[in-house]
Amino acid sequence: MKTTLLGFMFAVACTLTTHTVHAATDGKSRQEVLEELCAGKDAKSCYELARTIEASSDKREDLARVLELFDKSCTLGYAGGCVDLGYILTTRAKPFYTLRLYKEDDSRALALYYRACVMQAEEGCNNYAAMYEHGRGTDEDVDLALYLYNAACELGSAKGCDNYKRLADTIEK
Repeated sequence: MKTTLLGFMFAVACTLTTHTVHAATDGKSRQEVLEELCAGKDAKSCYELARTIEASSDKREDLARVLELFDKSCTLGYAGGCVDLGYILTTRAKPFYTLRLYKEDDSRALALYYRACVMQAEEGCNNYAAMYEHGRGTDEDVDLALYLYNAACELGSAKGCDNYKRLADTIEK
């Protein structure tokens, strides 16, 4: 019986730290729970907190915090934070760009996509490949882009598969 109870308690703890935090806990809102978990250096909680704030506010200070939280989640090892921050840094993503919360930074985005790809995030590998294909933040390297698109495809990215086929067809012509 102890093993079953411990197993159940472990499953509950894992569920909380893997962010199926949907309802209030001890009277706390989902955002408050995520704040606490993120402060405890839980990478996915930082990411989920960033997405929660991003979806609920367009205030400059809140959106600046979203960037910080994506960066923190990436640094702590959550690939989604790397991908989302990289995307913001390479696009004129509204409202971040409109509020001038950052400067476009292809070199930093390249490093973020690399990190996400190493963590086997399909979108990270696809975006990393695109950076090499178009020479953004690095020298253009079509062969490496092709290799990385294939890696993204093997990880399950439909975009990676499409990009691999497109680029391979272009090289053959």
